Amino acid sequence: MTKIISGRTKKVLVLLMISVSMILLGFSYAFARNIASYDLIVLPFNQTTFTEPLTKVSTTSAVDNNTNIGGGYRHRTAIYRGVDMVTEQVVITAGSRVILSFLPGQNLPGTGYRLGHTSGLLTPVRVQARGTWSPDL
Repeated sequence: MTKIISGRTKKVLVLLMISVSMILLGFSYAFARNIASYDLIVLPFNQTTFTEPLTKVSTTSAVDNNTNIGGGYRHRTAIYRGVDMVTEQVVITAGSRVILSFLPGQNLPGTGYRLGHTSGLLTPVRVQARGTWSPDL
C-alpha cells in the first residue's frame, strides 16, 4: 500500500529541511576561524616583530604553526592585543606548532589580536620566521 503525502505535508517537510540546512550553514560560518600566513623579519637583541591583526571568533586558545626560523635560531612567540601580551611566551624552533592559552580575562571574541615573535637577547642579526597562525584553535 502506498500512502500519498498531501501537498501541505510536503511544504512543511521542505520548509523543515531548508530550516535545518540554514541552521547548519549558520553554525559553520559562526565557527569559521581566521588563519593567516606570516613571513616576519624579527629584529635582533630581544626585539618583537608583529603580524597584522586577526579577529578572534571563539573562546579557544590560539595557535602558531611555525614552518621555518632562519639560521637555527629560537624565538619566543606570544599573542598580543595592541602591544599588551595576552598569552604566555613560548620558545619555538623551526617546525614548532604551539598552542597559546590566553591569560584570564584576555580571551575576547570579536577583538583583533596579533602574533609576535621575539628574538633572543643575544641574537645579533635579523632572523626570518615563516608559518601560519590563528587567534582561534
